[in-house]
Amino acid sequence: MRYLVVGNGIAGATAAEELAEQEPDSDITVVTDEDRPLYNRILLKSHTKGKLPLQTAQVHTRDWYQERDIDLHLETRIEDVLLDEKKAFSTDGEAFDYDRLLVATGGAPRRLPQDDGYDNLHYMWDWDDAAKIGEQAEKAEKAVVVGGGLLGIDLAVSFAEQGCDTRYLIRGDRWFRRGLGSDGAEMVHQALEDKGVEVLTNTEVAELDSENGHVETVVTDEGRRIETDEVGVAIGQTPNSAFIDVDKNEKDQIKANERLQTSDSDVFAAGDQVEYRSPIFGRTSFGSWGHSEAMGRCAARNMIGDEERVFKHVNTYGVGHFDFAIESVGQPGLDSEEIDADGEVVCLHSDAGILTGATAVGSSIEWMCEHISEGAEPSQVRERIDG
Repeated sequence: MRYLVVGNGIAGATAAEELAEQEPDSDITVVTDEDRPLYNRILLKSHTKGKLPLQTAQVHTRDWYQERDIDLHLETRIEDVLLDEKKAFSTDGEAFDYDRLLVATGGAPRRLPQDDGYDNLHYMWDWDDAAKIGEQAEKAEKAVVVGGGLLGIDLAVSFAEQGCDTRYLIRGDRWFRRGLGSDGAEMVHQALEDKGVEVLTNTEVAELDSENGHVETVVTDEGRRIETDEVGVAIGQTPNSAFIDVDKNEKDQIKANERLQTSDSDVFAAGDQVEYRSPIFGRTSFGSWGHSEAMGRCAARNMIGDEERVFKHVNTYGVGHFDFAIESVGQPGLDSEEIDADGEVVCLHSDAGILTGATAVGSSIEWMCEHISEGAEPSQVRERIDG
C-alpha cells in the first residue's frame, strides 16, 4: 500500500507515525512546503517572549523519519491532485503516486486588509515568523497587536514581555468573547494591563500610515493614531485546500465524514481546517495541537481500513501567560452562563441543555471533558464548581 501524507504538522506527522507502526511494509511519503521537520507551534510563543531558544520547539529530526522508513520531502508544495489517476504533483513537477492520501495542510494566516507587504507587520504562524518576531520585539519600543483570540494574546504578551509599550486592538467587547463572559475577560484584561498592555476593545484598524514599506502609525476606526515600531496580527486563518478537488464548505474547508474520509473514498483529511460532524457535539469541532494529533491518528487507522473508527475528541487548551490559569475545554455553545467562585470564574457553554464546553480563569477544568463526552447537563458540573 502506498500512503501519501500532504502536510507535516502534528496531524500529518502523527498519521505517518501511526501508518509506520501499523503497516511497516507499506510505502509512506510525507510532503511539506516547510524547510524543517515537525516542530511544536505551541512553543513558538516561548521564544517570541524571550524565554526559550527557538530550537526547543523542534520535535522531530530527519533521522526520526528515516528510522521509520518514512520518505520525507521538505520544501515541496503540492499544487494539484489527479484523483482518478491517484497522483499528486508538486510545483516543481514531481509526481507522487498513492493508494490512500491524507490532506493535513492546515491553514494560512488571514491577512489584514490594509497589509501591503510591510516589513514590520507580522503574523506568528511558523518557525521563521517566530524567529523574526523575537528578534524585532527585542529591539522595538512600541508595538500594536490586532486580534482578540488565542494567537492575538500570545503576540500581545510577547511584545510586552520584551519591553515594548504595547497596544492590543480587539474588535469585540472582550478578549476571547466566544469562550469567556465579561467577568472572566475583565480578569484577563487586568492581567494584560499589569504586564504593560493597553487593551482597546471595540477597536479596529482603519488605516496604516507607512514610509518606505514600514508601518509608522496605526489609525483606528475611531480616528486614534498610534505610533508603533512593530505590528502583530492574528485575525484567523484560511484553509490550504485549493490544490485538491474534493467537497468543501463555503469557507473552503475540506468536508469529511465521522471517519475523516472525504468525498473521494481514498482521500482523508485531518487538522484544524477540516469540517466534519462530531458525534459528541453534532457539528464540527475545531481544536488545537492535541485535537489535530488525535485526528491524524484516527485518519491513519481509517486509511489502513482494518476497522472503522469514528473520530470523537473533546478539545482542551490552556493559556499560561499569567499567575493564574486560563483553560478551555470542548466547544462554545448557543447558551452560556458565567459562575464566580472564590476569585475563579468559569463560563459554561451548552446547546439545548447539554454541556458543550467551558472556559475557566483561575482554575483547572480538564475534568469536565468526560462530562462533555457523555452529554451531561450544566447542572451536573455546576455543583462542583460552586463547591
